[in-house]
Amino acid sequence: IQSLKKQGNKELLEICLHNNKIDIAILAETWLTNNNDTSLKSYNYAYSNRQDGFGGVGIYIKKNIKFTIFKIPSEIEHIGITTLNLKRNINIISVYCPPNITTNTFKIEIEKLFLHTRQLNNMTLIGGDLNARATTWDRISFNTKRNILENIATDNNFICLNDGSPTFDSNNSRSTLDVTFINNNINNTWKIIDKLTNSNHRPITITLFDNFQLKHKAKKILMNRLLIDMTKFKVGDSLDEFNNSIEQTLQKNTINISNNNKYIPKHWWTNESQRLFRLRNAARKKYNQYKTLVNCELLSRAEKNLTNHILEQKKINFQKTIDEISTTSNSKEMWATIKNLKKYQCDKQINNSWNNQDKIKYLEFIARTTTQNRTINYINNNREESIEEMNIDNFLQFLHTRNMKSAKGPDNTSYKMIFHLAYSSLPMI
Repeated sequence: IQSLKKQGNKELLEICLHNNKIDIAILAETWLTNNNDTSLKSYNYAYSNRQDGFGGVGIYIKKNIKFTIFKIPSEIEHIGITTLNLKRNINIISVYCPPNITTNTFKIEIEKLFLHTRQLNNMTLIGGDLNARATTWDRISFNTKRNILENIATDNNFICLNDGSPTFDSNNSRSTLDVTFINNNINNTWKIIDKLTNSNHRPITITLFDNFQLKHKAKKILMNRLLIDMTKFKVGDSLDEFNNSIEQTLQKNTINISNNNKYIPKHWWTNESQRLFRLRNAARKKYNQYKTLVNCELLSRAEKNLTNHILEQKKINFQKTIDEISTTSNSKEMWATIKNLKKYQCDKQINNSWNNQDKIKYLEFIARTTTQNRTINYINNNREESIEEMNIDNFLQFLHTRNMKSAKGPDNTSYKMIFHLAYSSLPMI
């Protein structure tokens, strides 16, 4: 760009980025110091400036693209970024080689740059003013650095995207000083556009046709909250008001699903469960692609194996839960155990402050109250009624009248769990 601080150049660059819908812009010869203003609307800026205020490289990145900055141990001016939130991330390096650099230094430093890209995980694009003319990308002229750059790029599996068009105009001479390399042979377009500033270098636009879109965060609608809000929903006077209110209500009750709130498998889910689950999914996928009788039988068998395994695991886990509850010595410990079981059977120390005398007194009280058949009289609405106190026998009768398949209550304990308690544990309830 030959001076980003020159009056009007930054504004012209911003217009160009907006009109051409540029996501990432590679700049060389920014001619900046660290005190210059480089802010552009909707873009972040990564840079490497020279102390003398000349040379310098930079990369503008749209603000919705997350990235990290890296530098390579090379004397050549450069700055690199790695995108983080694209479906396919990419490394981009902006490079500037001054024309007065010696051929030997050019070879050593360029080789360092390209060799380092082997350590990077994603594909890498290198672009900038390298001041090296070669017949591969320059149809008009070439210099002594041509073979060096061509050989190093080829040895490191990079290909040149230039189509041979000149990128530099000066004193009626034209050449290609600005070169772009990539180490992945993907579909792309490389073209020169109209000049922006008084720079002798012409702008280049590159489009890579691959899965570089932004990753969309998974979202979840909190249906219960949404339905509650819908009961208080007020319909506006117009359709637009109604649509806006609906949209606001949905946004209010929608959350992003991150890695921290992924589904946690049940504690009885084992490696065998996971294996059968994957086999079932593979059989289902195969049947959906090729609906044959053989694939249908395979799917049916896989679903049956998974279902039987899950039922068996639930049965084993249920019995284990009942055994743990039945071994408690008092009601306080029993309910503490149930509370622990709610937390995926995590081990929690029960804070039982009772001493042995308290336990004996409590057990004597339970034994005394369960053997007595007392009645409690109370007055309700000026009517006197007699209610029989609950004991083990009528408690069991009550349980037999309940639906064992009913859902758990607020305490997360079902009738079926209580029904399967050991008889000796019932007085504790």
